[in-house]
Amino acid sequence: MKEDMTALVLRHIPERVPRTKAELADIYLTESNKIETDRMKSRDRKRDDDEVVKSRYDSLIADKEAQLTELQNEIEKLRHEKFVQLLYASLEEECRNQELADRRKVLDMWFESMRNRIEKEQENSK
Repeated sequence: MKEDMTALVLRHIPERVPRTKAELADIYLTESNKIETDRMKSRDRKRDDDEVVKSRYDSLIADKEAQLTELQNEIEKLRHEKFVQLLYASLEEECRNQELADRRKVLDMWFESMRNRIEKEQENSK
């Protein structure tokens, strides 16, 4: 973002007040070059800092990523085991329910036959 020439000069060099436009232009060019140089140095320092941080922490980050991958694999393995256990338990429960339904049918048939026998005996005894 470009800044007004006078504002830039007065903000950065309050003790040097230009008397002519030539002096203003000279101060402006000098200061804007200094500012740009400072920005470039700042970018370089930031890049260097980023590289230092990256070199220091790359192994730590790699270790953490490996641990994360290991934990995700373990979670997936446990999820699969629990799914299999749940599936087995639900199949077992379904078999038990079917057994109970079969027993109930047999008992219903037995009670029905006993009721019919009792009714016949009562009819015969009358």
